[in-house]
Amino acid sequence: MSLLSQVQAGIGWTARRGVLPVTMGLHKKWAVAVLPALDTLCIAMSFALAYFVRFQWLPYHAEFSVDFYWRLVFGLTPVWLIIFSIYRLYDVNLLFGGVKEYARVVNACTVGLMAVILYSFLDHRGGQDISRGWLIVAWVFSIAVVGSARFLYRRLIYWMQRRGFFLDRTLIVGANEEGKAIAKQLQASRTAGVRLLGFVDDNLRPGSKVDGLPVVGRRDSLEALIRRLQIDELIVVPTALGREALLGIYRALGVKDGVRVRLSPGLYELFTTGMQVKEVGCVPLTSLNKLRITGMEAFLKTVARRVWMNCRNSLMWCWAR
Repeated sequence: MSLLSQVQAGIGWTARRGVLPVTMGLHKKWAVAVLPALDTLCIAMSFALAYFVRFQWLPYHAEFSVDFYWRLVFGLTPVWLIIFSIYRLYDVNLLFGGVKEYARVVNACTVGLMAVILYSFLDHRGGQDISRGWLIVAWVFSIAVVGSARFLYRRLIYWMQRRGFFLDRTLIVGANEEGKAIAKQLQASRTAGVRLLGFVDDNLRPGSKVDGLPVVGRRDSLEALIRRLQIDELIVVPTALGREALLGIYRALGVKDGVRVRLSPGLYELFTTGMQVKEVGCVPLTSLNKLRITGMEAFLKTVARRVWMNCRNSLMWCWAR
């Protein structure tokens, strides 16, 4: 039986467990793309509910301006979204698993409240002071509404994952007892969000089966397998590899953006670059931070370098005169 047939057989095994064929899958980034719109609705709803409770339901005898609170809604909602982004509430690698997302929601809403207080000091139009009661109610409602919306949205994502959508195509590198235990745990979990296509192992013949999953190749063909099978995620079992093999995988794939490399617990002394931990199907997996500077860090580094060069050139020019 060919390698492709073995992989299709592994997909068929998952299909018999109630998962649709791989061609119906959607990437998790599409699920994350909905979150800013959902958060916008929740933030505006929280402010509106806080306004109703504080000024309509509870007694309030001082003067207040409706326009002032409307400006808060329209002016600060984008700021809250930026704060949410800073707290990595739109990071696909940190969503749809575990409870840390909800902790980040609480922290982001608290910082957002600080932004509301700062705005109230800067906006003196109409001479209105912001209601402290409204601030407290808005903070409570924002945490409750955003947290509840994300909880329900996660339930929707889980429901779609059970039908074959938003699944990460995954290979496990290492078919020892630990690797097989991880595979069984991920297959048993209904919320893992992964589609296991098989194992990569140097000690087993490609095409053989391990607990119903095919061995799709050896470690020296890992990059080719990632391209051919369109792999989204690698789960590396350190106990199945030597130190040099583990470092070799990280050097080859640790800085690539197309695939995430996660490691099962163990060998923490290797992780000198820092790591992130995410629960996938109740299995704590770690991701090594990339050595390469990217994104906002690369932008800030470029800005700092250009500012330094301009200051240095200006000083040299003044000194030459």
